[in-house]
Amino acid sequence: MGIDPPPAYFDHLTFNLDIKKGVNFASGAGGILDESGYNYLERIPMSQQIEYFALVKETLTQEIGNVTVDSLFMNSLCIIVLGSNDYINNYMLQGSVARSMFTPDEYADLLISTYSQHILKLYNIGARKVLITSAGPLGCLPYEMWQMGIKNGECSDEVNKWVQIYNEKLLLFIQDMPQQIPDLYLLYGNAFDKVYAYIQTPHEYGFQYANVSCCGGGMYGAEAPCMPTTSYCNNRSEYVFWDRFHPSDRCNLLISSYFVSGAAPDILPMNLLELAIK
Repeated sequence: MGIDPPPAYFDHLTFNLDIKKGVNFASGAGGILDESGYNYLERIPMSQQIEYFALVKETLTQEIGNVTVDSLFMNSLCIIVLGSNDYINNYMLQGSVARSMFTPDEYADLLISTYSQHILKLYNIGARKVLITSAGPLGCLPYEMWQMGIKNGECSDEVNKWVQIYNEKLLLFIQDMPQQIPDLYLLYGNAFDKVYAYIQTPHEYGFQYANVSCCGGGMYGAEAPCMPTTSYCNNRSEYVFWDRFHPSDRCNLLISSYFVSGAAPDILPMNLLELAIK
């Protein structure tokens, strides 16, 4: 789309960067639920990211005025890639309190209910064009296959079913909410199906390795985390996964290309280029 990667929110605070072209609020281990990622010392959940989003609007209003900022926010694109950590670092953890309290269906309902409140807050701040991605096939993560002791390199169907329950409810929510708020555009980016296809038939998409990470060590490259001192592969573009949790840059580039100019069922109800002219 010809857009440079936006600066991180805290980089903006530290270095006084120009944020009129965008800000990145993403956080490692951050989730839809505040409690997701509790196994890490620090993370920024979506609720806090939205507060920072509101502060950015206040800052820009002081710089360029209400009318200009309102127009800027209404025509800006918000991309939300959340949900996976609510499983990896919450529901799927050993001894998970959430899993003891909720069935997979109930937990998905909790996530969607919380997500809807977050989106409404974003709307009230000024967001109008929002891309929300599905959760990926988490049962295929190198880390999860190692943790579960899977020996044959096959994905965990049970975990993927949990995720698909959530994704199906997410799609329904994305289709329903704009019916209640006509000037809100919500797009569904189907990351699950694309990544799953890369894993099941990697050679069709130019990958050589589907169930082992480029950066890591041990079984599936998942027993040792990716650190500055960790060994890594010679050609990361051959790998679906960069490390034991995250897709490689090439994998992300392929997925995003469908979101930018693709069609259903990869992106619904329109692609990003079509949304840009709304």
